[in-house]
Amino acid sequence: MTATPKQNKKKQNKKFSRKNESLDPRKLVQKTGLDKAIQEAISRYQAEKYVKKHSRAKLAEALILTAAIQPERGTYQATLEAIYSKVIQAELPSQSTISRTIPKLLDPLWSTFRHYACKLDRNLVPREAVRILVLDTKGIPTKISLATLGYIKNAVRLGIKLGLLTANGVPIDFRVSRGDNHDVNFLDYMGDTIRRAGYGGILVLDSGFIDKRRLGELVVAGVDFVCRAKSNMKGDVFLGVQVHGKLRIEVWEKYLDDVSVYLFVYSDGKSVFKLLSSLDDPLLVLRLYRVRWSIEILFRRLSDLGFRLFGWSLEAVVVSVLVFLIALLVLRLYAILARRAFCVPCLRRRLLRWLFKFEIWYDVYARSSVRWRKTGLKLSKVLQN
Repeated sequence: MTATPKQNKKKQNKKFSRKNESLDPRKLVQKTGLDKAIQEAISRYQAEKYVKKHSRAKLAEALILTAAIQPERGTYQATLEAIYSKVIQAELPSQSTISRTIPKLLDPLWSTFRHYACKLDRNLVPREAVRILVLDTKGIPTKISLATLGYIKNAVRLGIKLGLLTANGVPIDFRVSRGDNHDVNFLDYMGDTIRRAGYGGILVLDSGFIDKRRLGELVVAGVDFVCRAKSNMKGDVFLGVQVHGKLRIEVWEKYLDDVSVYLFVYSDGKSVFKLLSSLDDPLLVLRLYRVRWSIEILFRRLSDLGFRLFGWSLEAVVVSVLVFLIALLVLRLYAILARRAFCVPCLRRRLLRWLFKFEIWYDVYARSSVRWRKTGLKLSKVLQN
């Protein structure tokens, strides 16, 4: 017996109402084991030593939850106060106490980040899947003491560079450097992680990472690569031409010191695109390079979380990146463990709705903004009140 249109509408409304219900952050912490993971890391590195009043484990948990829930950049402090009062149920430490505590949280947060990266990798990626690593950098404009003039966001400005390495869409390592540092150097900074995690796998790179010596060392270490070639790069030996529909592919052999790789020139009659790879299948190489877009989406997710720096030192920069990466991993892990089709923005809206359910009304249809009923106040003023 088929359902009538009216019954189908009721089912859709019921599903929509479940999707819009509020979510208790304590349920998120319990489901993902966030408090236990942080407490184990704090105990391993003895970060609670000589603490008299404020627990550093609770502070790390509050920072991660605030990064996960924070609706806008200007309301971070107000969201942190609400987390402490309603979830942690303790007095909020002063700003000076938080600043002094940040260097002590560096090692525990690194341990927590690796824990959730491995846990998400086990829950998200099949064991028999080939490991596809993606490495890319992003410039962060800032005026902290470490910032230098560099090519950041299509302009020469003060800032730092964040290099991020992902494996099958899961971030596994990152490094922070000065703004004038070349992208190729990140292959050295994360060389051990690339060789360990990418052995037998494939590393996908952009054209800024082209270096003959470093790419040759990757092939010798057992890591295949797919890299976009510059428009003026030429091959050494012509091997032939392949035609697939409207796509014409020229296959060249390119020598990287003692290692020979392939240079593929793709042409559809309108544009020319070149890829450098240690693999010999041009269509497979083209499909693998499309995977590189996943890291651009990850950078966008960090930006959507309202990424901010907690201080002016190197430790504060690294802790800031760790806090927001852990928040993103925890949200994605909860979406998997809850066995529902949750997206990160949907989870953040539900957490925000519970945190301020008596003060604000959140519009589900607004992507990244908050609309108010019967009030003309701005979001920052309402959260502070």
